[in-house]
Amino acid sequence: MTYLKGEVAVVHNWSEIDFTKFAYSAFRFNGTNAGATTVINGSTINKIIGKTIKCVINENNTTIDEDLILLGNRKNNFPPYYNGTSSDYISIYSFYFEGNDKRQFFNFGKPASVNDLTGSVTVSTYMKVDGDHTVDGYALENYAGGSGIGIGYDNSPDQWRFRVGLSVAGLEDIQTPTLSPKTTGAGEWVNITGTWNDDTKDLKIYVNGILQNTVNYPGNTLVATVEDLRLGGASTSAGEMKGAVNNIVIWDTALNDEEVLNHYNDGNPYNVLINAPHSNNIVFWTKVGDNSKWNGSNQWKIIDEVNNIIGLSSTAGGGGFSPMTYESRIKDAP
Repeated sequence: MTYLKGEVAVVHNWSEIDFTKFAYSAFRFNGTNAGATTVINGSTINKIIGKTIKCVINENNTTIDEDLILLGNRKNNFPPYYNGTSSDYISIYSFYFEGNDKRQFFNFGKPASVNDLTGSVTVSTYMKVDGDHTVDGYALENYAGGSGIGIGYDNSPDQWRFRVGLSVAGLEDIQTPTLSPKTTGAGEWVNITGTWNDDTKDLKIYVNGILQNTVNYPGNTLVATVEDLRLGGASTSAGEMKGAVNNIVIWDTALNDEEVLNHYNDGNPYNVLINAPHSNNIVFWTKVGDNSKWNGSNQWKIIDEVNNIIGLSSTAGGGGFSPMTYESRIKDAP
């Protein structure tokens, strides 16, 4: 690790910055916008095109724009975010969705790893809800009629919920009886986990690792779906998440009460592919904000860390809709 000596081995443009794994020790400006100003480490400076300036970049008070090129080295031991071992991961970024029918979401298409599930399943997500939503919101869903899964909240009644499409009962929801995303959960990071156990036929929902409700559906099994898998928005309705979403995990097994609590892990996201209960049964994991990329103009992409499947952000505007922007990614995480 040589960033303090000013050595620069990695070049990232503003759409590929990664402060989690790199220490940026220099920068330069490209383009033709000479004479304009920007903010680097809290100081306003003139853009001098083509000149490399040695400076360890602080992301908290630096304005990232299309002319800025960051140069640096991979971190070997650079607290607090990364210590060089693959088992360590601390979330930094999330995505904010405007909600209330703004039609903002990420679309993963129809991944067989998730859409073809017909047995036991566990879905877990972190949400930070604004609390003034006026429609239902989803962190993840791919349901349609009596098929698929979804996790998020009801607008009325105001409850967290997990939903599944079952072979006999059809589309079934399980809600939290007392905990509310408009009151006790508003403005706070909350972990919601839902499980369907194909052996016991129990549908369960947990808040911050603690079981809140159980419903039994004898003779049922989960039904596969052909709908797109979306994060932050619904595939067949207008309800979108209002607030932030972080770390979404899907298992093809039902975690038990102790395992759900262990996964909650004191509220901190972690590398689930190494340390989670039943890590070999994880069929989908996206960090959501972390490991995301901006295309420089109008779209973010996030990734399923299990199958390397890309999820693209919505870009359509008009009709009251609001496309996602560079500012949709926020520095806020559980």
